[in-house]
Amino acid sequence: MDQQLLATLLASIETNSLVIVCGAGLSRTEPSNVPAASELATYCARTFTQSTGLPVPDGSETDLEILAQFLFQNPIHWRLFLERIVNWGPFVRGANVGHVAVADFLCCGAVRFVVTTNFDVLIEFAAENMGEPQFRASLDGDQMQRYYSHRSVLKLHGCARLDQEKTVWCKAQYDQQRGDLVIRERLRSSETWLSANLRGCHILIVGFWSDWPHLNEALAAALAAQLPASILVVDLNGDEQLRRKAPELWDVAERLGDSFIRVRASGAEFLDEFRKQKSLKFFERVLNESVPTYRDLGGTVVGPVPVAPMDLTSDELYDLRRDICGVAPGEVVRDHVPSPNMRGVGAAHLLVQEKGSRFSGNRYKTLDGRTLRVVNGASDSLYRVKDRFSKGQSLSHAEEVVICVATIGDGNAPANVVRDTSRGFGDVVRQGSEARWLSFEAARVEGLC
Repeated sequence: MDQQLLATLLASIETNSLVIVCGAGLSRTEPSNVPAASELATYCARTFTQSTGLPVPDGSETDLEILAQFLFQNPIHWRLFLERIVNWGPFVRGANVGHVAVADFLCCGAVRFVVTTNFDVLIEFAAENMGEPQFRASLDGDQMQRYYSHRSVLKLHGCARLDQEKTVWCKAQYDQQRGDLVIRERLRSSETWLSANLRGCHILIVGFWSDWPHLNEALAAALAAQLPASILVVDLNGDEQLRRKAPELWDVAERLGDSFIRVRASGAEFLDEFRKQKSLKFFERVLNESVPTYRDLGGTVVGPVPVAPMDLTSDELYDLRRDICGVAPGEVVRDHVPSPNMRGVGAAHLLVQEKGSRFSGNRYKTLDGRTLRVVNGASDSLYRVKDRFSKGQSLSHAEEVVICVATIGDGNAPANVVRDTSRGFGDVVRQGSEARWLSFEAARVEGLC
């Protein structure tokens, strides 16, 4: 990723002004493979004709808007379409790396909010798989004002999980004569909320230029009313294709001049790389902010250059962030910037590196070949930290050592915990073939940090 572009995106996170707008292009990447509107139109038109024996209008075999307008005129045909013809499977399974990145940004508060035209639930499932107890999407502007443990997602098209019958497929569903009042009110509320909340934001548009002209126009109107600070469009299509699909939206973007940036790339891959770079910067920042603590603890290397694991995947880096934040596997990270209580674990990383250990995956390898992991105990007892971090995890190799920073004595740990008391009560926890969990002090006695 271009470093200047990355710096701009990171600055927008720091100022709580990054908004992600995503559309069908995000959900077409494997393993999601949600069909494009034209592909869905072909399948649905053929299935409708086979089911009823009735022809569909010319052009509707490749234009989902035309097909949906036709079917919406007849309540029985519309019910058949929603309940029997549409294959909802791809909309409810198969989150890709782009969905995971968006879910991470939402759960840790890196983005101000997300807007999507997709009614798939892949962002929600990605968040829940990461450990979010119950991810809640919003269907209108009123719901966007509610408090959740994560940042909010506004689903302009509706949601396949929350209200499948009110998903938006064509303009006829919300026109003044025959349209659905609920859908009409949701769209009105959403557009009003967007008009009031996009001003001064940095908009990252990923895969939005799709086959939904009415929603392209709605977003263009919201952006024109309150010009954002910048627009970055990530899409595999060329400029002329994007201009032709959404001329009003393109015109609004061009009004921003140099603040309109185009990146021709897969939206999912771009988001995954952005997530990776954000995690690397998080780790580097923890180390740099921990240098004074490292000095206080006897660190002797002059001007230490923090070593970051550049070759890790975004998921492996997320596990490293969990350890730094003191968040157990199966729970979500809430911090998108380091806090002062991470300086102890950052100093431990610097001391481990000073001893010659180097990254191997998201662990260290010591000079004598042992695997080393550093975890933030967050002022909990050593036994309880080990218990939280070990639930649901496979047994660690016997040679793995976990240094648990910022723990307290755990004299009340269960009696069946096997202890090594030779270096102080409550400093070492080991059970069966699992890793040895050491307090920071015990690890220093052993010369690991």
